[in-house]
Amino acid sequence: GNQGDALEGYDPELGGRLKRSDFLSLMPGGRLTDEVMDELSRRILVERQDILYLDSWTNEMMCPQADDADGEGGRLPTDGFWNVRAGGHRLIGREVKAVVGVHFTPGHWCLELTDFDERHKMIYYDPLLGAKHADRPMHELGRYLQQVCDAQGYTAHRPTDFALEKWIDGPLQPDSYSCGVCVLMVLEMLAAAPTLEAFYAA
Repeated sequence: GNQGDALEGYDPELGGRLKRSDFLSLMPGGRLTDEVMDELSRRILVERQDILYLDSWTNEMMCPQADDADGEGGRLPTDGFWNVRAGGHRLIGREVKAVVGVHFTPGHWCLELTDFDERHKMIYYDPLLGAKHADRPMHELGRYLQQVCDAQGYTAHRPTDFALEKWIDGPLQPDSYSCGVCVLMVLEMLAAAPTLEAFYAA
């Protein structure tokens, strides 16, 4: 069949930038590229205006190659960057109740969730490796979101003070390459849940 069937209706004008190699990564045994993860994640969350998707390129800006490989933090984007790339003009605490993003540590996809609505915490989901590499990227994400909150005038809660919770119990990938699929499954559960508490209970 057509290798583009998995993204039937794909429209490059909607912000996609998929190449042949991205479509090939959708084949059985393939490792999903960041472009595929971003495109599918946006599609999953398209109806949820209260959940803001922070794309993998933003995460790469914050934490080059993902974690503590060199002991140095990434370069924090500016609030203007947030408006252009990540958030439009939706405000944390008003339209935005949660911020989620896919996170790539070399060879492996994980998921970040920051809850501004129910529990005021940061969650890191790892479908295989026990979230051993979660601390530094989530610290950097908290710094970034604090910068955005300060610029937007949101003072109810400080993401730099949020506790980090590591989800390591599932869904767990059964092989060495389906981490991206597991992350997308959790995003689908989040998109389908009417509230964050319902998602946590699922």
